[in-house]
Amino acid sequence: MEEVESEQLRSTGTFTGPRGHILHYNRVLPPATVSRCGLIVFLHGLGEYSSRYTNLFDELARHGWVVYAHDYVGHGLSEGDRMYFDRFDDVVADAESFIGFAKSDSQSTKPCVLLGNSLGGLVANFVVLRQTQLVDAVILVAPGLDVPRTWLLHVQSAVASVLSAVFPKWRIVPGGDRNNLTSDRGILDAIDSDPLLNKLPMSCRVGAELLGAFTTFSQRKHLIQLPVLVILGSEEKMVSTASIHSYVQDIASQDKELQEFDGMGHLMLLESTRHQVFQSVGQWLHHRYHN
Repeated sequence: MEEVESEQLRSTGTFTGPRGHILHYNRVLPPATVSRCGLIVFLHGLGEYSSRYTNLFDELARHGWVVYAHDYVGHGLSEGDRMYFDRFDDVVADAESFIGFAKSDSQSTKPCVLLGNSLGGLVANFVVLRQTQLVDAVILVAPGLDVPRTWLLHVQSAVASVLSAVFPKWRIVPGGDRNNLTSDRGILDAIDSDPLLNKLPMSCRVGAELLGAFTTFSQRKHLIQLPVLVILGSEEKMVSTASIHSYVQDIASQDKELQEFDGMGHLMLLESTRHQVFQSVGQWLHHRYHN
């Protein structure tokens, strides 16, 4: 593992995933004067990367949380074809491996919380379904548990498995309208100029894998028993809000909460009012894990 120290207790490094990919990660430690509460592993969305959320990591660290976040294979500074994976399970397996790495690297013996944003929310839930013992609680922000089913998506779904098998890397699956991400023009302008953000259509393989993951998860979500906080913006347009509401209703957890924020969109962790979300996350964590 290589690390490059940076200011304000931040560092970056790499670890090797279970299939041999070199994956980039960020780490933020609490100030030396602050008692540690536990470990948070952050999981980002499709086509983006972990370093976009250092403001959130800094805020969590100031309150005693050690934060680790990696770039998925094919994302950010990690190895792999851009925004491509052969199997969604590979992304989940990488996350499981990274959680183990983060626990070992941080020498944490305290609670481990997964914080999944967008697609990271789906990844987090699959980690819990596969290896519940790895984590103690889950926080989901604008989780991508499903997407709005447009007529085009219905057509693509009908032929997804064939196209995935024959033309796996053919990029013909359009992503969502960028204007549905947020109403904040500054964020949209930053997206356009950020070379690490993927702006190409999804490949046939990734599209098919995600559709399959949505279906599988809808059939297994009732098995989730850990404490769960779900955060959603009233202007959410990128992911299916119906799937989020049914998730909160259907999971087995006795400690579950849905918080909705008026006027916020899918990129609520980056919008100008993001500190409202940061505060709610902090309060939820404090209530359960304060020393």
